[in-house]
Amino acid sequence: MPTFTSNLLSVKKATTDLNCYAIFGPNNVAFQDIESSRLLGQGSTKEGLYVLEDTNLSPSALSSAFSFNVSVANDAVWHARLGHPHQRALNLLLPNIKFQNENCEACILGKHCKSVFPKSSMVYENCFDLIHSDVWTSPCFSKENHKYFVTFIDEKSKYTWLTLLPSKGRVLGAFVNFYAYVTNHYNAKVKVLRSDNGGEYTSHAFKQFLSTHGIIHQTSCPYTPQKNGVAERKNRHLMEVARSIMFHTNVPKKFWRDAVVSACYLINRIPTRVLNDISPYEVLTNTTPTIDHLRVFGSVCYVLVPGEKRNKLEAKSTKGGVLEKGF
Repeated sequence: MPTFTSNLLSVKKATTDLNCYAIFGPNNVAFQDIESSRLLGQGSTKEGLYVLEDTNLSPSALSSAFSFNVSVANDAVWHARLGHPHQRALNLLLPNIKFQNENCEACILGKHCKSVFPKSSMVYENCFDLIHSDVWTSPCFSKENHKYFVTFIDEKSKYTWLTLLPSKGRVLGAFVNFYAYVTNHYNAKVKVLRSDNGGEYTSHAFKQFLSTHGIIHQTSCPYTPQKNGVAERKNRHLMEVARSIMFHTNVPKKFWRDAVVSACYLINRIPTRVLNDISPYEVLTNTTPTIDHLRVFGSVCYVLVPGEKRNKLEAKSTKGGVLEKGF
C-alpha cells in the first residue's frame, strides 16, 4: 500500500485492533471482520512475502478501519519527524495532527529522568522506631559561623529536629544529643536510623555508637538520594519556607540560621496531608499546638518596659521569629 507508513505489519496487532480474522493462503491473504464477516483487506504473495493491496479498491466491501489506522500512523510519523515534541507544540505547528504523547513509548522512555522508586509499605506503629536524617550545606556562613545543619525526622509523626553545625564532623555529637533527648523526654528508644552514605554517618565512631545502643543503620546506595527521600524532601521544604520568610522582610542572607530554625518550628505545627491534615506536633504530643504567640519573621514588636510609664515603649526585634531549640 503506497499510503501505508510501514512496510511490515504486525498480524497480532492488526487482528486485535480491527477485531478481525487473518486468513492466509498459499498465494493470498485476507482480513475479515469477526462480527459482520465483511472483507476488510486482502493481498497476494510477491517474492515470498504477503503484499497488502490498497483497501480503496472495494469501497463497498471494506471498512474504514485501515484508513483510520493509516491516519493515526501518519500522525505518529510527524510526531517522530519533529523529534517527539510535546502535544501543544505539535498542535500549534500542525493543527490537523491528533496525537497523544502518552501513547508514545519513545517519549516515556526518553524523557523521564529515572525510574520511579516504589513507595515503602512498611508501617511503623510507634514514634522513634525509624528516624530519617540528612545534612544540608549552606552556600554562606551564618552570623554565628554555622555552615551546615542536620535534621532528624520521625517516621510516624514527621516531627523534625534540627541542629546547626559549624562542620560535618559534629554530626555524631548532634545525634548523641538527640538520642539522649528522646530517651529522657519521651522515654523511647531509636530503633532504626536511615541516612545517605555520607562519611559523617559511616565513620567508625558513629558505627560504634549505633552498635552499642542496638540501633540499625540503613544507608542509601551511592547516587540514589531517592532512597533517603523523606529527609531530602524535608530539607527542601525547610529551605523553601526559610527563603520565603526571608524574602518577605528582605532579611540579609547571614540570618539564614534564624530563618531555617523558625521554618522548622512552624512546619512542625502546620497540618499536613501526609498525616491526614494533622500537624506533626499533634501526632507526637497528642495536643493541639498554639499559634497565638507567633509573629512575622524579621518584624519588630513593641513591649512595655517594666517600671516605666505605659506610653513609653521599647522596640524589641523579633529577628529570627520563634526559634526551635537545637541540640
